[in-house]
Formats: sequence, C-alpha cells, structure tokens
Amino acid sequence: MNLNAGNIMNKKFALTCGLMAAFWFCVCPSFDSVLSQQSADEKKVLDTLAQISTQFSAAYVKGDIEKLVSFYTDDAVIFPGNSDLIRGKEAIKKYWTLSPGRTITHHKITAVESEITGDFAYDYGYYEVSGRNNEEAWGPNYGKYLIVWKRGSDGAWKMHLDMWNSRPKPE
Repeated sequence: MNLNAGNIMNKKFALTCGLMAAFWFCVCPSFDSVLSQQSADEKKVLDTLAQISTQFSAAYVKGDIEKLVSFYTDDAVIFPGNSDLIRGKEAIKKYWTLSPGRTITHHKITAVESEITGDFAYDYGYYEVSGRNNEEAWGPNYGKYLIVWKRGSDGAWKMHLDMWNSRPKPE
C-alpha cells in the first residue's frame, strides 16, 4: 500500500466519523424531544389514573355504586382479601353494594409506583378506609392494593384487575 492510499483511507475514516458526529448532533435533540413527548404523554396517563382513583374513592364515600362500578372494564376481576375472585360488573356491583346502615366516611388511595406499557398500566400502593355501621364508627383500616388498568378502544382507562388486602396500621 502506498502512502497516498493510506492518506485517502484516513481521510475517508475522518470524514465518516465527522458525518456520524454531525448526524448524532442533529438527531439527538430530536430524540430528546421524542423522549420528552413520551414522558409528557406518560405523565398525562398517570395523572388520569390518579384522577380516576380519586373519583372512585369519592363514589365509594357517596355510596354511588353505579359510578364506582363504571370505573371497571366489563370483564374486570376483583380480588378482595379472604374472598374468591369476583368477575364482571354485575358481580362487582353486588360486592361493593353496602348493606343497610353501613356507610363509608373516608377512602383514600395512595399510589407508590405506576407503570404504563401500551394499552395496559399498573399501580400499587396503600389505601385507608373508615366508615360507620349504623351509628358506630369503625376504622381507619389500612391495606395495600394492586390495580391493572386497561385502555379501551375509546381511549378511556378502566380498572381491569383490582386486588387488595389489609395491613397493620402504618407507623
């Protein structure tokens, strides 16, 4: 190989490296904006899930079981502690319907972690609930939960799987 051929190879290599650097310099800001948009979209979904959880709690306290059940998919399954699986909206409605004289005075869900993957998401965390049996107050009771959310064809997020059980009073 002569020296001129070596110089030409080095120049081609330098030019290739320069073009690659220019490409990444130009593409990276666009890539960052894609990530930024993805993060903004993800934040919007997480905010939506938090709003639905708050609305769920409000419906439970109001005793609005129709509204509460509307937050579930048609084929939802709930997994109450010390109970069998409960499938479908009608069975879920029956489960959440309070017996006469029983009311919920406080219900709060606190998410610890949430994740979105396509048309599914999950969040888990803690809940607390208080109420009354006739005139006798009870609670607060504490527990942990896991919800798997599903986005419908209309774009609406609903609870698809809902699991919870009790835990000791937090310290």
